[in-house]
Order: sequence, then C-alpha cells, then structure tokens
Amino acid sequence: MSQPGLTGKSHDIPKRLIWAAWLKVKGNGGAAGADGVTIEQFETRLADNLYRLWNRMSSGSYFPGPVRAVEIPKKGGTRILGIPNVVDRVAQTAAVLMLEPEVEKLIADLRRCRLAATLHEFQERLFPLALKVEQHRSEKSRVVKQLKNPRSAVPRAAPALATETGPVEP
Repeated sequence: MSQPGLTGKSHDIPKRLIWAAWLKVKGNGGAAGADGVTIEQFETRLADNLYRLWNRMSSGSYFPGPVRAVEIPKKGGTRILGIPNVVDRVAQTAAVLMLEPEVEKLIADLRRCRLAATLHEFQERLFPLALKVEQHRSEKSRVVKQLKNPRSAVPRAAPALATETGPVEP
C-alpha cells in the first residue's frame, strides 16, 4: 500500500532535494570516481543525470557503483581511500540532507534522556546526603531547644526513675 501523494514511487524524494545535493557536490569539487566521470562531464548532461538518479532513488532501484581506490600517505604507511562516482556523491548528499534533521532531533532527544538519567543518578546520590543533613538539622534544632528551655533537657524518664527508688532528698 503506497502513501498518499506517491504515484508509483516507493520513496518520496523531492526533486529539489536532488538539486540541492548536486549544488553541494559541485561546490565541494573533487575527483572522478571509478567510472572516470568528472563533475564537469556530469554537468554536460546534468538534467538527464539528475533525473535518472532521482527516478532510481524514488523507485528504490538505485544501487551505488564501485569506488576508485586511492592510496593516501599516513603516519607509518598508507591508507586506502575510496572515491565514489559523482552520481553516487549526489545520492549520498541527498540522503544526508534528508536524514540529518531527523537524526539531529534523535540525538537531541538522546542527550535530554542522558541528562535526565544523569539527573536521576545525581538525585539518587543526593538523597542519602540530604537525609543526613535533615537529621543533623533536626538534632541541632533539638539541642537549641534544650539550651533555650533547660527543663526540656531533662529526660522524661528521669522523674519516673526518681520516684521508683523513693523520694529524692535535697
């Protein structure tokens, strides 16, 4: 069952998105991929190339081509770098442009969750300390009350003990 607005296409990919991706790829420049097509050569049949890419991506039949392997120097040797074809760079850029806003929202949500988890952990660690502080405050309050009212300092059991052993002589 297809979504509303899609007429025979598997994926809703706006043509403007492919155009925006092309502009980014062209702006970045770069070398030709395994097919040997440069950005300038791709541009000679730009409308056909972009339409073909959009059509394949929209229908779900797009499959990237091989990459050109280039050795680049690194500390202690070299590393293989894969150079994609221009059309594949446009497709990759279109995917990034389409997915990046959603991924950024997801990452922001995860950061908020992590922050909430961190706050929860902080509260769990803080609660026992807060309980001790409250106990200390109540003990301090009890001592202050006793100092203000010396009669409250006498334990309630003291008079009972005094009467059990007999009258207290001064």
